[in-house]
Amino acid sequence: MSKGMIFDVDGVLIYTAIDYPREIVKKIIKRLGYGEFSFKKVDRFWWGDSDVSRRELIELEFKVKFEDFIGLFEGYVKDFEHAKNFKMVYNDVIPVLDELKRRGISLGIVTDAPSYIAIPQLDYFFNDNYFSEIVMTHGLENVRDKPEPDGILLCMGRMGVNDCAFIGDSDSDIVAAKKAGIEAILIDRGEHETYVKPDRKLKTLKELL
Repeated sequence: MSKGMIFDVDGVLIYTAIDYPREIVKKIIKRLGYGEFSFKKVDRFWWGDSDVSRRELIELEFKVKFEDFIGLFEGYVKDFEHAKNFKMVYNDVIPVLDELKRRGISLGIVTDAPSYIAIPQLDYFFNDNYFSEIVMTHGLENVRDKPEPDGILLCMGRMGVNDCAFIGDSDSDIVAAKKAGIEAILIDRGEHETYVKPDRKLKTLKELL
């Protein structure tokens, strides 16, 4: 077993109903008065892509200017009291994190989610109990979002581990881990399609133990 394990958040540790981003993007397109909306476009934006960043996906899929979109998006998702109605921790997460911590495994997080999304839900569900390092690539200067490996490499450096694995749920997660030169583990919860081949594929995080 690796000495360190780094996790993505959404789709790996925390379930977010897809109705949530669909609701938000639909409101944004309506409020802007221009752009394109479809479930397929929102799903691609939400789950990520191995070839492009989410910033690029916003402009590519919704046909809106990133600057027009992101301010409205930020405003909606900052309402965590509303957001938490669409979220829950997967039932395999806490038992596995407890056991990994008991074994002395260093635990970290790398997410492309902005801090105004990541921090409230991590505080609410985990309360600083598990992760020694949390890297939010969004907004960090010279740290690119996945599928680039920058966030993973930064997290590994802060954790002080070289023997590490990254657990994600999307193609961009797997590509980033491979670029970082560490084990790329896919957790397949059956919520969306993936196409990049991981080093290992799990149905439940319990398979990490």
